[in-house]
Amino acid sequence: MAKDYKQYDPPWNLDPFDGYNVWTNGCGGTAAADVLHTINSAITPRETCAWLEKNGYTSGGNGTYWEGIPAVIKAFGADCT
Repeated sequence: MAKDYKQYDPPWNLDPFDGYNVWTNGCGGTAAADVLHTINSAITPRETCAWLEKNGYTSGGNGTYWEGIPAVIKAFGADCT
């Protein structure tokens, strides 16, 4: 079953992300963490958002590019189409 993380949940809510923070712009990374939690309960929005930013899937103030969602899910070991 998927987790129900929230962007505003501490401890990641104020982590920098895409020029703002996870609370403001981290919906993609948070949704990916929800899915990935089913294969690894240690994965949180902190890890997925950091990966998305490091790998160039942020849009310069508007959050995650769509193609970042399957990319981060695959990078953390789950199949995604």
